[in-house]
Amino acid sequence: MSERIIDTIGLESYIPHRGINLLPDTVYLAEDLQSSRSTTTILDPDPRGRDLLYRIGSDGERYWNEAFLIELTALTGIPMISEALAQEGKVAVFSAISKLDLPAPAPLHGTITGYAQMTRQRSGFAQFTGSLECNGVPILQAQFMSGSAAIDDIAKQGAASQPSPPAATSLPSWPWKPSPLRFIDGVIASDDQQWQGSYCYPSDHPFVPGHFPGGPLMMGVTQCSAIADGLTAWVMDRQLADGRYTCDGLVARPDGSEVASARKLAIAVSGGTSRLEQLDRIVFKDVVRPNDTLLISVNPVL
Repeated sequence: MSERIIDTIGLESYIPHRGINLLPDTVYLAEDLQSSRSTTTILDPDPRGRDLLYRIGSDGERYWNEAFLIELTALTGIPMISEALAQEGKVAVFSAISKLDLPAPAPLHGTITGYAQMTRQRSGFAQFTGSLECNGVPILQAQFMSGSAAIDDIAKQGAASQPSPPAATSLPSWPWKPSPLRFIDGVIASDDQQWQGSYCYPSDHPFVPGHFPGGPLMMGVTQCSAIADGLTAWVMDRQLADGRYTCDGLVARPDGSEVASARKLAIAVSGGTSRLEQLDRIVFKDVVRPNDTLLISVNPVL
């Protein structure tokens, strides 16, 4: 089957992301709009700033921060539905990600090939499977569910006035992760059964200009990362050994309204570093604006 070749400039008409947020280099879109693939290589230095999207492994090497591999897979699939949504003046907004598996880390400057296959589609809704390989090694597979919304409507959405969050104790920096990529600011409470912390999405965050222009929102994958960061903070606070840890997690506003909830999120901790490894399901329930404050609750599965 023939394919349309969509380069980075062309992708701007399919995906409402810009700069660092527009992750793929090229998307190859099947003419029947039922499958797509992508190729991506982060340069050193990268002209779009994507070389920020790293974490340092226990071996001292730089790898893709796994949350943005999820985003890369999602953006591989979005062109399959973009044209139909554009006719309605809408863009794709992801509602859930499930059956996520990240079997191996991806070197930051490796060549990544992405694949997406449509499994279900009706007006305003799409579901597709996605996978990634890095230099031929499988690194991700997941299922994605997407709804739709008009950018003008997104721009008008916002949280009501919120109560002040509980007092939090600041966390030290994590040398294995750039500070903009840690999506928790402080710890409110931590014991053997639960960790709770807070995060304020800053208006000067490097992701704000590119997601979405004209209606900035916190990316869903960064909310997933906030839960993984909370679980990591819990492991570090309890001074637990290297290994695999699993939790259920919740991102909420100070008034208790839910923003995102995750089930069976697993991280692998090694040598004082952490990587997202598996997730049964995360559901996105509300938008987050710059300067919104969030509470992150983590319940480890012991």
